[in-house]
Amino acid sequence: MRQTKMINLTILKVCQYKQHFPYLF
Repeated sequence: MRQTKMINLTILKVCQYKQHFPYLF
């Protein structure tokens, strides 16, 4: 349960970073 939540949070953060820094990806 906790691990899945952490993974989801990481994915959310990556998505946010992609929106803020699209030139990096």
